[in-house]
Amino acid sequence: MMKRLALAFSLTFLAAPGWAAGAVASEDTLYSIQVRAVPMTEKADGMATYRALRDKGYLTYTYKAEIDGKPWLRVAVGVFDGIDDAAVFGESFSAKEKQDHFVAVAPVRVVAGDGGDFVVTPSALWTRAGGKAREVLAFDDPAPRGFAAPGGIRLKPSPDRKAVAFQYGARVYAVGLGDEKANLLTGDRDGFSDEHKYGPTPYWSPSGRYVAFHDTVGPEFSTNLWVARADGSELRSLVDNWVERRKAVNEYVSIRAVWEFIWHPSEDRIFFVHGYADSTIHVGGPIRSVDMAGNVRTMLDSDVLVGYWELAGPLRIEDGYLHYRKVQYGDNYISRTYTDKRTPLSDL
Repeated sequence: MMKRLALAFSLTFLAAPGWAAGAVASEDTLYSIQVRAVPMTEKADGMATYRALRDKGYLTYTYKAEIDGKPWLRVAVGVFDGIDDAAVFGESFSAKEKQDHFVAVAPVRVVAGDGGDFVVTPSALWTRAGGKAREVLAFDDPAPRGFAAPGGIRLKPSPDRKAVAFQYGARVYAVGLGDEKANLLTGDRDGFSDEHKYGPTPYWSPSGRYVAFHDTVGPEFSTNLWVARADGSELRSLVDNWVERRKAVNEYVSIRAVWEFIWHPSEDRIFFVHGYADSTIHVGGPIRSVDMAGNVRTMLDSDVLVGYWELAGPLRIEDGYLHYRKVQYGDNYISRTYTDKRTPLSDL
């Protein structure tokens, strides 16, 4: 029944050319119409077709394919949740644009928003809201390591599902359904990394006004915590672990790294695990908080020198408690025992 309803709704949104409203489940097989294919030696010609259709308001994308051992560029239009919908649109498209087409499986991912959808195609990110489809970010060619679309792009919806945030290479973006283009949150600052050691980043604040994210992450890096407004303004570092190294007499002092973090429901601070940046032994540290002015406080301390224990993620807030884990180390830190713990938010 849900599938039939989705198909019925998809036909009502053809005012946004080539967009089926029912295409909202990334795990579904989706369809497009392919309208052009050129060998890579004629890439400029294929890109001209892509730009012309995009500028007419069609949801258009390109992707690479190998035919008879040679690279080709394909140009496709639309996103549909059924072959029949794609075929109906294709006939209308060919009659209007005087271009041949055939229906093909679409290499795209769709994330449903509140009042529209976000579509990750191989060449760009698109939004659809109010019957209008728009390209909001064209992806790099070649893509940054590990971020080839659509599979390498992890869209994280805002609390109201009217926007998404995501990392692309060393950059972090946010975009709302009504935006003309994606907002670059990392600005022109250096030092942002394309790795994901501590789990997906970025994270939305409870109201959706702010996005928090790591900068450089990975072994032996002093990972810091940043925050920006979702419109790309007010970028600032909340936790700067390099301060410790700059102040240290011994340049080899073990510096800290922000590991996992989570917003407090009040949005006035963030809890985070403050681990060691250059450690292959430790998996945690104390749990600290930082407010929007950058003031850091220790909420729950660790004892690695005497008690041989630390606190670790995953961090979770539920039923008025901050949930975390206690890590007890054995002799020479070889063995580890994890115990689930929780502390009332009112005590923090």
